[in-house]
Amino acid sequence: MSLDLCGFAEGAPAGSPDPAVAGETMILRLGPHLRSSPTPLPVVRQFFAGALDLLGVLDNCLQVHWPPAGKTFSLGQFEAAFSGWRDGGDMPVEALVALETLDDGAFETRGLKPLIGKEMVIASGLFADAGEARRVADRLIRHVLLMGGLQSEEIFTGLDGRTMRITPDEAAGVLKVQR
Repeated sequence: MSLDLCGFAEGAPAGSPDPAVAGETMILRLGPHLRSSPTPLPVVRQFFAGALDLLGVLDNCLQVHWPPAGKTFSLGQFEAAFSGWRDGGDMPVEALVALETLDDGAFETRGLKPLIGKEMVIASGLFADAGEARRVADRLIRHVLLMGGLQSEEIFTGLDGRTMRITPDEAAGVLKVQR
């Protein structure tokens, strides 16, 4: 397994979250052989376990950046999010995948594509607020990740008892969530 580790040289590397901490940020990028197709979860878990191990020997590291989700973690946040998963606990969905609100009120994941080959778009108006959308999105993301992706439409029952459909849209390269 290869790990593109950057962020410790002088000057901010491409994709650096904050040039002010150049030389102190571990930027995690999947190696070329992992970027070329969806990456299986056991490999992703080992990738993050390796990053956790590196933190133990990199004295000048102050933060960790995960570009696919656009997330930057303090060392404590990174360890809290990923050490449990490394040790056999739950997958840290919120740390792996961001959920962004689009202009039309829909939600779109950021960071799911490297894991299953598609992002997820949740239609606007399905949830009362962003908190409810995040809770349901986490369940849907977890399911899709554990299945290794989604090849055909699936029907889910939400916490409120209403059903929603997740449909792969190959042309758009997304999974669409609608009622």
